[in-house]
Amino acid sequence: MFLLWIGKLRFARGVYVFFGIHPHLAAEGIFKRQMDQLDSLTDKNSYVAIGEVGLDYTTTCICRPCRNTSMCKEEARHNQEEAFIYMLLLARRKSFPVIIHCRDFGDGSDAKRTLEIIFHHDLADMKCYRHCFKGTIEEFTAWQQLLSIIFGVFGKLIRDDTGCSEIIPRISPHQLVLETDSHFLSSFACCLVILPWNLQVIATEVSRLRNFSLSVLM
Repeated sequence: MFLLWIGKLRFARGVYVFFGIHPHLAAEGIFKRQMDQLDSLTDKNSYVAIGEVGLDYTTTCICRPCRNTSMCKEEARHNQEEAFIYMLLLARRKSFPVIIHCRDFGDGSDAKRTLEIIFHHDLADMKCYRHCFKGTIEEFTAWQQLLSIIFGVFGKLIRDDTGCSEIIPRISPHQLVLETDSHFLSSFACCLVILPWNLQVIATEVSRLRNFSLSVLM
């Protein structure tokens, strides 16, 4: 897949891209060849970030049948952490921001472990983008420890209202990115199908919660 994109980038003027190894894939284990290809891609002029990368504790076992549930879970998390650390260090070496994927079953353990890894490797000053943030106010406060953190606000956060009315007003405009993650996420009010232009709906709701003009966001 990396090689396919290398060819396409030659003709995609004005398009800027980022690549990473998603934790669902990293859970299966990664190879030096994949890392070398990713390293090579970061030298392209249109390359602007590394991601999505991170940890996902909802990743299911690929064994059929599963040989041992707890063992598979432990192995998947180990593989994800190994890949995440490699890509964090690659981003540091090449001065790229990182787009971070964090997902668990709602207990915040994934985001907590992700932060621990970042601090352990002395990367708190790295530019990080929390893709599709859906954490609690406590999690939001913890991630504010990162000096250059940006939060992605998306429809599901607003739809489920899991503290968004408290969190969104606390996100400074320079720390806020609107996103839909089309087409992977479920629908929300007025949008039966998630599409990129649904950003207008998200922007309208964010401007209401922040009590400032829509022009600040769009």
